Amino acid sequence: CMDVFVNVFRSCMHGMFTGQADFSMAELDEISRLVAEDWERLAIYLGVKEDHITQIDHSNGDIMNKSFRSIWWWYEQGNVSRKDLADALIKINKGRLADKVFKRV
Repeated sequence: CMDVFVNVFRSCMHGMFTGQADFSMAELDEISRLVAEDWERLAIYLGVKEDHITQIDHSNGDIMNKSFRSIWWWYEQGNVSRKDLADALIKINKGRLADKVFKRV
């Protein structure tokens, strides 16, 4: 049920995504897929609070949804940058992905 909600949410938001720091919905989705196994560590480095991480973990069954929701929570906080995301990716040993994220400016 929650998986359906997240997929519908992604589809609905795709067309009206405003893009702080010029991230597209597709890009955030791709990043969430590539870091899925490390979503909790990435969330910590992005500044997602522990209670939000716990809520995301308990509310979303599949690891892909958890990963996306944690990145989305970070994004919604505003004042996000490619450098912040790249720095967090480096901290979880995703340097190649960090380079890709940072160079899309």
